[in-house]
Amino acid sequence: MGRGLRARVHAPQRQHGRRVRALRGQPLPGLARSGPVLQGRPAHLGADPRRGAAPRGLLVLVPRLPQERPRPGRRRTRHPPSRPRIVTRQRHAGAPWAAALGDRVEELSPALQAYFGGVPFGAHGIGEGVFTVVGSPRRWLWPILAVLGRWNIVWPVWERNVPFTIVNVPTPHGLVSVRRFRFAGGDRTMTDRILWTRRGLRERLGAGERVVAELRVEPEEGGLRIVSGRVGIRLLGLRVSLPEAWSPRISVHERTLPDGRQHVSLTLELPLVGRLYEFAGAFEYRVEDAHRGYE
Repeated sequence: MGRGLRARVHAPQRQHGRRVRALRGQPLPGLARSGPVLQGRPAHLGADPRRGAAPRGLLVLVPRLPQERPRPGRRRTRHPPSRPRIVTRQRHAGAPWAAALGDRVEELSPALQAYFGGVPFGAHGIGEGVFTVVGSPRRWLWPILAVLGRWNIVWPVWERNVPFTIVNVPTPHGLVSVRRFRFAGGDRTMTDRILWTRRGLRERLGAGERVVAELRVEPEEGGLRIVSGRVGIRLLGLRVSLPEAWSPRISVHERTLPDGRQHVSLTLELPLVGRLYEFAGAFEYRVEDAHRGYE
């Protein structure tokens, strides 16, 4: 009984000794081949004796040794291949047009890139020019324009050669634009705020931002075409969102003239009615420090 017990106790030691003697004559690269020595097991020649056994589920990262299996619960490699970072035009909350266009802003003419590329904080863009036409010649639509005129969006007029000024001011809450029309009967001011949201480009129009319109932009032969989608109106404290088929349609076309001036044309159309309002003209645009002020 004693000899049999001692034989069973010392058998693993003798077996281990035979394995070690069999490996003594092999070169080191041979020890690292797949099969005899693998990472992730309780004991092997590739383990680091100072660290002891690897925790369960983790692998000992010894250089040049193959791993037995992928790390549990990890689908990606520890160090994914790096991708070159593409540096584009600087964007911020005050440059919603640049955010909406992305790399397509390079398709615009240089003058429109300066206009839609964004104004840095601490500065503002100023445009001065003349609209050849403003308003609507269809006087039977003027009662509708009079209602929108209370919100400083459009007015019941039909005039030609109207001087105007536009000022674009970047803010943390979007790009605020103030347009001043010098009509024969007095000046009128229209304000709007363009902002970039998760759902796309939005324009908030008029006093109190009562009207909100979805905008889509598309470069076109160096110019830019802007078309509205759904429109929401706030009435009596309630926000009414109209489907696109029944929403007023705003169409804007911006382009650069041969003399370097910027030309803009806008039309506002209603379903079943047609064109409700329009203006078109050219202006010169510049960017100035906000502390210099403007007249």
